Amino acid sequence: MSEILLVRHGQGSFGQGDYDNLSEKGQKQSLILADYLYNYRYNNKQIDVIYSGTLKRQQHTAQILIDYFLSKGMQVPSLQTDSRLNEYDSINIIKTIFPILLNDDPHLDEEIKQIYTDKKAFQRVFEKVMLYWITTKTSFEGIESYEHVKKRVNSFVTEITKNHGRGKNIVLVSSGGIIGTTVQMVLGFSDETTMQLTWQIVNTSMTHLRYNDKALVLASFNAYPHIELLQDASMKTYR
Repeated sequence: MSEILLVRHGQGSFGQGDYDNLSEKGQKQSLILADYLYNYRYNNKQIDVIYSGTLKRQQHTAQILIDYFLSKGMQVPSLQTDSRLNEYDSINIIKTIFPILLNDDPHLDEEIKQIYTDKKAFQRVFEKVMLYWITTKTSFEGIESYEHVKKRVNSFVTEITKNHGRGKNIVLVSSGGIIGTTVQMVLGFSDETTMQLTWQIVNTSMTHLRYNDKALVLASFNAYPHIELLQDASMKTYR
């Protein structure tokens, strides 16, 4: 069977102006992952294709992997990008939907003031908004619906499994929401379960799929042995 390795990008620059830039820790996480993949996964395997979304944090993570492999003498393909792997725009979703939730719960006003400096406050607001987003039947101007996210992820995965046949090794660098949606595509989870699953995905974690012309199956989810081996809890991040 062919294999797809889905990698979540390294830590972004939360609360520091442009989240889409990898933080110093995010770059370190990516480099540690590259070393792990070189030594334990691709030491005797060829990588046939590497994709990422077009977001900076996704491309930078992928390029760190590629540069490391090249420094070790591996022959790896150049990075290909596809916007279907881009994360949904959670900040814009929050800005649009939060005022609706605030009408029902005025106490949320204090939470929104802290979301760019307090990760726990961000998570509380984020969870409420995202669950509303995936369950509402209302369309919002300028916001992608979750139904559209599922369609673009499905189209990308279907396309690459069709175009890359037997015995291929594919690496996809994306984001938590897209990885969760891919798992939903494979296992048929509800939208609510998928969102809760997505919140557990660690930066630079690996989700492993296998496929042939008959099936696409999940082999592992959200694995991060390269982080666990460090025995440094601060290197395990979710933003």
